Amino acid sequence: MKTSILNDAPLRQAELDACRSYVLSYLEADRKSASIRARQPGPAVTISYQSGSGAHEIAQRLAEALQAAEPKAPVPWTVFDRHLVEKVLEDEAFFEASGGGVTVSGGEALMQMDSVGELFSRLKQRNVHTLIQTAGLFNYKVFENLVLPYTDTIYFDLKLMDSDAHKQYCGVPNHSIHENFRKVQALARDSVIEVLPRVPLVPFITDTDENLSAIADFMLENGVKNMQILPYNPIWLDKLPRFGSVQRLDFGEGTGKFMPDAELDRCTEIFESRGIHVHCHR
Repeated sequence: MKTSILNDAPLRQAELDACRSYVLSYLEADRKSASIRARQPGPAVTISYQSGSGAHEIAQRLAEALQAAEPKAPVPWTVFDRHLVEKVLEDEAFFEASGGGVTVSGGEALMQMDSVGELFSRLKQRNVHTLIQTAGLFNYKVFENLVLPYTDTIYFDLKLMDSDAHKQYCGVPNHSIHENFRKVQALARDSVIEVLPRVPLVPFITDTDENLSAIADFMLENGVKNMQILPYNPIWLDKLPRFGSVQRLDFGEGTGKFMPDAELDRCTEIFESRGIHVHCHR
């Protein structure tokens, strides 16, 4: 006897309409992208910048100047991130139906706080959930003014507690990173924002008992009850040739292998023995 999933778990008409809108938006996107692919690719200018540099104004003036110089260009010059929100909101029906939202990650997204803040502020006007992933090295005062007011959740990655080791492997000391974590976690304790600390596990570097114990103690000091560990992923090795890069890490046979469950259990236990719940994708 066949049963209908709709009979077992009836969906509200609004949810069905939202899902339908989501599917139709992608069909429309495919139609538009097919038309775009048929065109000859045009020139583009990339502007990389940091907060406070005035890059938005520079980009807008440059686009206007280029358009004036070539008024009959087949594709008009435009500033891409000015239209980013509209592009993101093509998925708004899916956000509403699934309870999801928009995540900005990197690289380090908080190196471009002007853009992130503008994006998030406009998304919050539509009540879209916003999440930022960061390694924690950012100017807190600028973050507090431009990004924090429009952020619902922060994924905060912590790698190494020893500052010398952090400088060796990450290129910078970690004092400001820890201070930034203390500040956002204090907000989380007051329910102003949600913060999920995460630890990327790298064999013999970040996954040592000494380092993880130090991180666990740091979590306890800051009232953390839930966190995540990210198992080592060797896929990065296949990406190196594409970027013309060379392998700078080699820890023997384990370099090219995923972490075994026994190692993940060991890492998890260091936190859970201190009463900190750990989530780990396996």
